[in-house]
This record gives sequence, structure tokens and C-alpha cells, in this order.
Amino acid sequence: MAILEQAQGRAPLTALLLILDILQVEIQPEPEGLVSCLHQTGCFVAAVVPQSEAHPGFELGVVSGVAVPRVHDTGVPCVQLGPFDSDGDGFDSDLDCDDGDPAVHPDADEVCDGLDNDCDGLIDDETAADASTWYLDYDGDGFGQGGAWTTNGCDQPEGFVGNDGDCDDEDPVVNPSADELCNEADDDCDGDVDEEPVDGDTWYLDADGDGFGDGSQSMAACSQPDGWVGNGDDLDDSDPLDMFTLAGSWETLGNGTGHTGYFEGATGDMALEHLWTVALGGEVNQVAVVAGWVFATTNESREINYLFALDAETGVQQWNHEFEEAYGVYAPTWYDEALYVQRGYHGDDTQLWCFDEADGSVLWSSPHTAQWETYYAPAAADGKVWVNGGSYGGMYGFDAVTGTELFFNRLAQYDEWTPAWDDGVQPIVTDDTLVVASGNATFVFELSSGVLLDSLPYGGFISISDDRLFIGSHWGDLYAYEWVLGE
Repeated sequence: MAILEQAQGRAPLTALLLILDILQVEIQPEPEGLVSCLHQTGCFVAAVVPQSEAHPGFELGVVSGVAVPRVHDTGVPCVQLGPFDSDGDGFDSDLDCDDGDPAVHPDADEVCDGLDNDCDGLIDDETAADASTWYLDYDGDGFGQGGAWTTNGCDQPEGFVGNDGDCDDEDPVVNPSADELCNEADDDCDGDVDEEPVDGDTWYLDADGDGFGDGSQSMAACSQPDGWVGNGDDLDDSDPLDMFTLAGSWETLGNGTGHTGYFEGATGDMALEHLWTVALGGEVNQVAVVAGWVFATTNESREINYLFALDAETGVQQWNHEFEEAYGVYAPTWYDEALYVQRGYHGDDTQLWCFDEADGSVLWSSPHTAQWETYYAPAAADGKVWVNGGSYGGMYGFDAVTGTELFFNRLAQYDEWTPAWDDGVQPIVTDDTLVVASGNATFVFELSSGVLLDSLPYGGFISISDDRLFIGSHWGDLYAYEWVLGE
């Protein structure tokens, strides 16, 4: 008790040294391999109390509140003051909330891993280094807004999303994945209004300024952009004189099995210019024009008539076929690389002929009956060909490949079948013009206003193809005109 009384009131280190001195115990450096007893805040260097023969098993009590371990009979204990830092992360167990994990301590970064990494009592809170930023999605379209309507966290809060691309978070149809529409609004949040709208018109680049666009360069827009036009009919957009505004074929009377006379396209500011004239020796029916070739027939009653194949650009003949004398040979129809022509007489001396388009060779000829009537071009579609015929009126059907007769339906005795024929005046309608041919003249009118645009001194049967107008006259000539850019 005398030892403890002398140590009372002294600092812990002083008290311990006093006790050891009274006991005449030498303080030695810590032996290698023993646990360090150095307090983080620096109390005193650990000391070793050797075994004392004079005081075996002597137990030191408490000196100024500092616990001092007993001196054992065997072994050399470490005299230790203060708490441990078991994981060596620089923080003892008083401050370290997990002294067995060196990655967990007050100076650690909080991360999203389900642990309190920085020992602040919170797990995976908004201060986590790898926490995500979440944006309010008020309209529920999957896209959030930026600004003040954000929060951070490891988990996605309800009503928030991981992007801030919405430019109008009160309208669910406005967001970065929306289609742009012609509505004077930025539907897809790219900063532009009404650009490339899905409901816009298609416009084509008109680099040469001829009013006809390049079909390979198009864009969608709500209104016509400068330098762009609403058609892609120009074949050479670097040359204002080279364009096809009425491109395509004229395969049969009235341009189709409906014989409506409609031809898609527009003449724009172009005017007709004479290209060539070829004398064919008889009244010329309406021609068929396909792939740069003109197929024409003559129709002189009770005379020898012909089928001609002519170059559409030059009028040069490639081949012809001569028909025996007949009441009439009628307009040709092109269908599936073949030409179909009806030769009419009386009774059984009437045939539907099929020719190879390339060389004019006869593929087949199918006889049928007819009166002395005037017929127009056959109608061909779906592997079949139909013609007017019969002794007292009717319609025949034939197989387009073999010429086999499929049926005959007797009808009232009418000839000159076609809905595009009216009292000898046969019109053609394009997107902006009306072309009308009488027996001795042809007129071109503006469709919207009725203004006469052009008149030609020849009339007859007319066809259109690739910016060219063909007139088969009653006097045996075939005229070709070409639309060119006006002055």
C-alpha cells in the first residue's frame, strides 16, 4: 500500500516509473516480436518488466486510472497504455468503426458497397464517391431534367432517371427519342425545330436550278428549302438542259390497262421542240414507247400494214413486220418483253399476234372472229391478254405466253373501246399539263389554269415517254417532239 500511496496524484507515466523504481525493476527496450504498445497520441514507449525473483506474481493495480498488466512468473509481458489500432490504418478502436478492416476508417471515401466506409454512421449515402446523379422525370417519359431537380445516391429513387436530356419535362411526347414533327417545336430535344420531320415533304437538291431535282439527294422538310424542289426527275443535275420530267414508258393505249391517259410527271417551264419525223406509209395508231424504242403500227383499211420498231431518239428503224391486207391493224401493246397487235378482218380472218420486242420475230398468232370494226390496243396484265372481237361484239381472253384462247364473252356490238376516247379527241393528263390531239392539231394546256401553252400543226394518236411527245397522224407520218427548257 505504501507504493500506491506514493504514486497517487501523479501523471500516469510518472506514477508507473515511480512504482518500477521502488520495485528496483530495470526498464528495457521492447523485445523484437512483441506487440507494439505505442499509443497513437503518444503516451510512452512500451516497456518490458523482467521477471523479478523478489516479487514473483506481483500484481500492479491501477495507477491514476491507467491499467497496468501484472508481471507473470513466466514470459515477458508488454506494458501497454491506451487503445489498440489492430488493422494498422492509423486509427485506434476508439475512432475506427471496423478495426479489422484497414479500408474502413474516418478518412476513407464512402463508396456504394453496403458498408459504412468513413465511420460516419451512414451506409451508401449521397456522399459516396461512386454515387450516381439522378434526375427528376416529372412526365414519366424516361428522360429527366437537369438543374435543381437532381439528387445523388447509390440507388435510383422513385420518379428519377439517370439522364437529363428532357427539354420539356411536362410533356411526355417531347424527349430525345421522340420523332420530330412539323409543329414548330423541338420534339427530339436536339436544339433544332422541325428539322428532318417524319411527317414532312420530301425535297430534292436542284443544283443546276432547272426546277428538277437529283433523285439521289433528298431531305424531309416542313416547307421547301432554298435550292430544293419537290421532284427527283433530273438525270443530270449539273446540266439544266438534261432532265426527264416525264420519265418512263408508255406501254399501251392510254398508258395502262385502265386507258386513262394519265402520265406521272411535269413539264415545268419546258417547251416542245421538234425532234424528227418518219413517214410510215399509212395512218399511224397510238404508239407504245418502252426502253428507248417506239413501236408503231399503220392502219390502212384493206391495205398491207406494218409494225415498226424505231429508235426513240433518232427515229431510225430497227425492224418491221408486214401484215397481210386486212380491214385494220390496231395499236400495239407492250407487255413483259413482248408486243401484242390485233389484225382485224371479217369472220375468222382475224388474229392476235405476239412478237419478240428485240427482233420482231413472231412468238404466236391466235385466230378469232371479228366484224368490220375498229379496235384499239389489247389490254395485258397478270399473264393474260384481252381484246375486243366477235362476230357481233364481245371480248376474248388469251394466255399471254402461249396464245391459248381462255374465253369469249359475247357482248353488245361496240368497237373503239377505251375510257380515254371521246368523239375522236384523245387526251393525256400529266401532273401539270393537259395534252389534247384532234385529227389535225395537238394542244398543250396548263392543267391548273387552262392557259394554252403550246399548239402543234399535227394531230392524231398521241403518246408520251421520257420528255418526248409522239403523234401518229392519219396521213401516215409519225412525229416526235421533245420538251426542252424554255428561254
